[in-house]
Amino acid sequence: MPPMDCPFDPLVAKACAAAEEFARRKRRPLLETTHLFFGLLQARGPLVEKAFRALGKSLDEALGQLEQVVSAGSFTADPEKTLNYQDCQRLALDLAWQARSNTVREQDLLWALVLKARASQTFPEVCQQLGLDLDRFKKVLEQQHPCPNLSGSMSFRAGAPGDGCP
Repeated sequence: MPPMDCPFDPLVAKACAAAEEFARRKRRPLLETTHLFFGLLQARGPLVEKAFRALGKSLDEALGQLEQVVSAGSFTADPEKTLNYQDCQRLALDLAWQARSNTVREQDLLWALVLKARASQTFPEVCQQLGLDLDRFKKVLEQQHPCPNLSGSMSFRAGAPGDGCP
C-alpha cells in the first residue's frame, strides 16, 4: 500500500488548489472530478498542453467553457470531496507509488482522472459538452505517457467502476 504522506509535485499541488478554489468560487457544496479536471487545465502542465494541442483544442477555450458549464451554487462553506474525487487522488497516489516516484506527478493524476472517468456522474458529461472525446484523449495521453499497469493497484480493482487502458 502506498504511503499516505507521498507529497504532490508542485504542478499537482497547484491543480488540487485550483480545483478547490474553483469549487469555492462556484459555491459548490461538493468538490468533484470536474473541479479536479479544471485544476489540471488551470495548472497547464506539459502533458495536458500536449494532449490538448494534439486534439486541436485550446486550453483557454476549455477553461472558459468549464466556467460556463459548471453552474454556480449558493453554498458558502468549504466544499466536501466526493468519493470519486477521493478515489482519483488515491489512484494517483497508488500510480506514483507503483512507479517508485516520491511524488504524485501530473501523469499520475491525469491517468487517475481518465481511468476513473466512467465512475463519475458529471465528468464524462462535462467532457462531452466541451467537445472532448475521452477515448481520443486517452489515446493521445497513451502516446505521451504509457498507461500505467493497474494489476497491483489497491485503488483500481477488477470489476471496480472505471475504465482500463486500451
